[in-house]
Amino acid sequence: MLELLIRSQCKIIVLNTIETERAIEYVKEQVGVLNKKLKESSRIEDLSEYQLKIWDAIDGLGNREYANYLDILRHIAEEEDEPTIYLLLNYHRFIREGLNVPAIISFIRKIANSSKFVHVILQGEFNLPPEISQYCQVIDIPLPSKTEIFDLLKEICKREELKVRKVLLEECAEYLSGLTLIEAQKMFEIAIVKGKGKIDPQLIQRLKAEKVKKEGLVEYIAPQETINDLGGLDNLRQWAIMVSKVFKNREQAIKKKVPVPKGMLLAGVPGTGKTLSCKILANLFQIPLLRVDIGKLFNSRLGETEANTRKVLKEIEAQAPAVVMIDEAEKAFSGLSSSDSSDAGTTARVISSFLYFMQENTAPLFFAFTVNNVLALPPELERRGRIDEIWFVDLPAPNERKEIARIHLRKVGEKPEIFDLDKIAEATKGFTGAEIETAIKQAKLKAFYEDRDMNDNDILEAIEETIPLSVSRKEEIEALREWGKTRARLANSSTTKKKSANKKVLLN
Repeated sequence: MLELLIRSQCKIIVLNTIETERAIEYVKEQVGVLNKKLKESSRIEDLSEYQLKIWDAIDGLGNREYANYLDILRHIAEEEDEPTIYLLLNYHRFIREGLNVPAIISFIRKIANSSKFVHVILQGEFNLPPEISQYCQVIDIPLPSKTEIFDLLKEICKREELKVRKVLLEECAEYLSGLTLIEAQKMFEIAIVKGKGKIDPQLIQRLKAEKVKKEGLVEYIAPQETINDLGGLDNLRQWAIMVSKVFKNREQAIKKKVPVPKGMLLAGVPGTGKTLSCKILANLFQIPLLRVDIGKLFNSRLGETEANTRKVLKEIEAQAPAVVMIDEAEKAFSGLSSSDSSDAGTTARVISSFLYFMQENTAPLFFAFTVNNVLALPPELERRGRIDEIWFVDLPAPNERKEIARIHLRKVGEKPEIFDLDKIAEATKGFTGAEIETAIKQAKLKAFYEDRDMNDNDILEAIEETIPLSVSRKEEIEALREWGKTRARLANSSTTKKKSANKKVLLN
């Protein structure tokens, strides 16, 4: 790509990557290919080879005569006459900090309009203002592939004289995907030290989760919840088991022309197990769960929001295979229809980029959206091709409430068989799963405080003291349930489905 742009006489090229060493290696390889082609079939007299000159914005990389970031551009624009490719490393810091941007624009314009065979490659993580971007061609350098990371891990093991099975290294490379080579190297070396020479992929997974959590844009979750932690939702459960077989056997499915699932939308009453279902799905798929908080992408600094979006999408793609969860999506996607003339326009552009990525990406990613207020969602999100199924999670039926109570009694160390589950199910009519869980925890807390075993009365008292959402937000919950019974697929097998002539219109 780079040598093609240079042969096309693109004068200003941007390499969007923070990996300086990989950028240098890539440029050297491309310049070598370019010079070879020029020697073999140059149509331009006296042009047989380009020189490559590297300048680092941090230390000048030996070019002390051009130590100033403007001096190097001035030299290229006004003094350089030989066929030369300048690689300016880490140049983004000057544009990002707004230092003499007008002067930078002036020199960029001169270089771009010059007839000399002089080209500038800017390396860094850029948010280019339009006055500069109009002269640039941008190349996004992807994060290292799993193969590149695997080769790096092999070199480290050879250096440390560690004998590690190939399968184990491949698992480590899987967990280290989405990192730069330097980050992957450091994390693997820390894992070796912490493991006292033994390689533990689970330790690497935990280290990565800690790193991703610190950065704050994507939360990396290793789900522990299993299908046995889900009370009720039989229809969703059966579908999840079915699509998990397809997702875990993607290559075989693709050969047989089986459509690989891309995503689902879980709408429903708050506290009915939508987020839990996403975690269980990731566990069924045997892949990590990535939780994306779209609200954290937004930044008041010009261009930072778009840069965060590109960074997140690149990281999501590099993390594949994974389940990508957008929790309470209506809060994040509510600005889609806003005007481009305000901050809301930025929201619309960011979300449009996200939706386009969902539809066009070919990486093994499964998107899971949870929604409480489904009426606030833009119709673009419901479009088939981006998601495979729209589910509605209703309030649990009596048999589901019994199962939920049974699960949470076990979680607090109780034996469900000694409790009257039928009475608990009857008393919790209109309760969500979260409200049943809270009542059981409150009963356990009271029994502990009084130094005795928990009994049915403790639970029933806690239930009586609880005002469920179906009462406190009665009108909203009833409207939401009515929507779900007519315009989505029901996750609960015991919920009665109503017919609606509007369903196919609303689902696109």
